[in-house]
Amino acid sequence: MNAPPRSHRRSVVRRALVGIVLIGVMAMGGAWLLHASIDPAESVNVSGKGRERLAAVTSWALQLGSSSTERLAEAPHDLLVIDPWADASGAGNPASAAALKVKPDGTRRVVMAQLTLSSIDESRPDWSSAWAVPAAAPMATAAVPGQAAHAARQPVTSDRPLLGPSAGAPTWLGGERADHRGTFEVRYWQSAWRHRLFGSVVAEVDRVIAAGYDGMYLTGVATSASWRHERPTADTDMTALVGDIAGYARRLKPDFIVVVEDGERVLDGGPVTQAIDGIAKHSVFFTADGSPHQKSVVDGSVAALRKAAEAGLTVLTIEHLSSGAAIDRARELNRVENFIPFVQARQIASIGRRG
Repeated sequence: MNAPPRSHRRSVVRRALVGIVLIGVMAMGGAWLLHASIDPAESVNVSGKGRERLAAVTSWALQLGSSSTERLAEAPHDLLVIDPWADASGAGNPASAAALKVKPDGTRRVVMAQLTLSSIDESRPDWSSAWAVPAAAPMATAAVPGQAAHAARQPVTSDRPLLGPSAGAPTWLGGERADHRGTFEVRYWQSAWRHRLFGSVVAEVDRVIAAGYDGMYLTGVATSASWRHERPTADTDMTALVGDIAGYARRLKPDFIVVVEDGERVLDGGPVTQAIDGIAKHSVFFTADGSPHQKSVVDGSVAALRKAAEAGLTVLTIEHLSSGAAIDRARELNRVENFIPFVQARQIASIGRRG
């Protein structure tokens, strides 16, 4: 058999080398290559299938603290929202994600991963203790919706001074939250922080999609209020970030579901509403200590959530209660509005159903 012409052999070698280079780039986390082919702003149209799947949910649960994959899998709910990196149980790997999608009765459920957009916790493996030093003055943080609920849900007390970014810290790092020690605000509009969230094989959105989760539950949206003193466009920057993440994720997985927590006033029914599938809201009818909210507070929250529902979004609510009477009342109030409540007590986590 005659050998192929030398020119043909050179062409084959060149193609092989190009393939090896491309594989190497992706293996090293070639964010630029993936990002160049997917423009986050190109399309933020909501996936009809993803929105329909979320609308079919009648019960849900939000992971609070660390739980093993086995314990999470025992939950009966139609929707689980978990922190896939909360412990070493393996909840973030594809095999665990697949197991969580099966309810105890054998039917399919929706499993979403939490992603915090505007803060970083010092317990994360990518955190460096060299980034934080005692702050000369605490960061001026405005009171924002849901912040009290978050603090009550996972309080952190400490006698040490508040910490701030060191001289060698990334420019996106802000100050430590006074109401949640060990958690630091971030300048979420900076490209270096955004690249940590999505756009490479090591970014959080990309890892969640690769692990097989059905969607992402975005937290920290309302904390844009704490940056208005430094960044007048803080709210629109947050809206743009939500839209970019949704658009990017759906280019990779068209039926990807996106839910935003405590962000109804930032999004305010604008165009980015079409990019998300649901809204979650803390403490709609009751305060974090279980007392009924004032009527004006309830009316404002309900009006915003009704507006979201009219736009086609599924409305999820979270109430932090321990009284049986308050839990029953919260379920009834949510049922009237067609909201889907998750009622979290100090010792047990219960769930309400729509209808």
